[in-house]
Amino acid sequence: MSANTPFPATGTVCGLCSALMFTLLSCAASAADTGPTGYLADRAGTVVTAAASGVCVHTSSWKPSLAVPGCDGFVEKLEPASAGSTVVAVVAEPKRLEQVTLDVRTLFAFDKAVLRPEAKQTLDEMAQRLNSYPDVTQVVISGYTDRIGTEAYNKELSRRRAQAVADYLVPRTEVGRTGIEIRAMGEADPVVECEHSGSFSKLVECLQPNRRVTIDVSAKRYE
Repeated sequence: MSANTPFPATGTVCGLCSALMFTLLSCAASAADTGPTGYLADRAGTVVTAAASGVCVHTSSWKPSLAVPGCDGFVEKLEPASAGSTVVAVVAEPKRLEQVTLDVRTLFAFDKAVLRPEAKQTLDEMAQRLNSYPDVTQVVISGYTDRIGTEAYNKELSRRRAQAVADYLVPRTEVGRTGIEIRAMGEADPVVECEHSGSFSKLVECLQPNRRVTIDVSAKRYE
């Protein structure tokens, strides 16, 4: 645009913006209509996924029953091989969807396995997250401790913590007790290593990231 070219009137600019926005929204709606119900799709009907996470993008009409193979933990069930076939059996491999790490400080007091009152909000949000997936998911809850104490004691403490989380989630999710597995990891897989400087409280604080509960959500294998 040259110095002598007048700028378009404000109303014209706004009109152009509105027209462009209408066109973009129309294209998005058209694209969404070409794919499976509940998912945003391109014009070819392919479900759109988030660039960073690879997660399928939902529309406002999405619900767990609309899950399609390859999205939200749904793994398409394959039919058994027919009689006389050289294929003995065909099953769908489990697919890991995500792992959520919960800070033990929000769940338990130090060296305890009884849920704090304030843990309710965190675990209620986790239950809602689990219920957003189809009913073909399985959940593995793993408890971890720091290295303070004996290995046997820490193993049992981590088991009781994982069990406490599972006991809270079971009645609040559609997964059910048979779909939830707990694992006592004890001191395994530390996130940080800390030197004992002589201050017990500082050591406890330094080792805090190792005290955690992880929740793995995966698609079940079809038998």
